[in-house]
Amino acid sequence: MDPIIQTIRPRTWKKWAKRFIFLFFLLILIIAGILFSINHKVADKIFTINSAPKKQVAVVFGAGLKFKDWPGDFLKDRILIALELYKEGKVEKILMSGDSADLTHDEVKAMVNFAVTQGLKSDNLILDPLGLSTFDTCKRLKNIFKISDAILVTQSVHLTRALYVCNKLGVDAAGVAADLSDYSGMWKFKMREFFASLAAWWLAAP
Repeated sequence: MDPIIQTIRPRTWKKWAKRFIFLFFLLILIIAGILFSINHKVADKIFTINSAPKKQVAVVFGAGLKFKDWPGDFLKDRILIALELYKEGKVEKILMSGDSADLTHDEVKAMVNFAVTQGLKSDNLILDPLGLSTFDTCKRLKNIFKISDAILVTQSVHLTRALYVCNKLGVDAAGVAADLSDYSGMWKFKMREFFASLAAWWLAAP
């Protein structure tokens, strides 16, 4: 083989390897910057029940069900925190937003069932059966329900993204974390939130 070709090939491989490594670390820096920006913008919007400002509604985001018409641990804890906010006079009503498109998985119906067993009257509820995603819920808050401010209730792993999206879409949102239990499989939710946060940054970009 021509010695000139032999010297060119290793150099070419090294050149592309360096480019790949540079682009890889550049991508990591961009992702870290996006996640830092999201967290920084909403850091002062997270409160406890006692310190939360008064808003029109508490928003409960849908989550998995334990049975057909009964919430799982994530969702149950969100409802319990929303009820406390209502009892403390922090909100006028509770808006329950989730996926009710499937009769075998009706998140909103399950939320209502549980809230009523906790003593909440149904006329203190606003129901959004088309909250198919965090983005949909926040968008419908502003455009469909004409709600200008709200307290978002969800677990910490999801709260930052929810606050970022709702505030970006024009809702003056504060947040209270619903971390009342030790949840199994949290690494799955954290992994999901990693990618969902990047998507939220893109979707909510002006």
